[in-house]
Amino acid sequence: MSFRGNALNPSCDAPGCHARAENPAGGKDYCDKHIEGRCPREVIYVCHPLNAPTREGIEANRKEAARWAAFLATYFNVAPECSWIVLTGEFEETAENRKRGLEIDLALVERCDEVVLVGPRVSEGMLLESEHARKFGKPVANLTRLPRDPETIALAWLPSRERKT
Repeated sequence: MSFRGNALNPSCDAPGCHARAENPAGGKDYCDKHIEGRCPREVIYVCHPLNAPTREGIEANRKEAARWAAFLATYFNVAPECSWIVLTGEFEETAENRKRGLEIDLALVERCDEVVLVGPRVSEGMLLESEHARKFGKPVANLTRLPRDPETIALAWLPSRERKT
């Protein structure tokens, strides 16, 4: 399987566009919304394991989560919400800050269009966030254990995304 410019919509060559359109005249296929500067961009909440036995492990998890967010924004034209990456870099690791962070995360989950789970496993925090999303009728895509590869992710994620449209 190959993609013409983006993984979500082979009918639009605009990088990252996921609006449905075709150009019957041939040439570059750009959707009308992209041409008008209104290309749709869903806000997705990105969940990734954070906790680790050491501070170095936590930092490695934060960096890996940031890579996933950039990957999803680059290849799937979504606006990733993962402010927890920044907050956990500033908050001291305490029970009070963990509770505060989770409250913030759940409030953001409610405001996003979808929740996406990435990384090597589903952590306890990710499970709470995904259950909260479902409670509010938000779709949850579990992409854990998958490689950060556009075609693999498209095959796993797109069928559920296309059912929403």
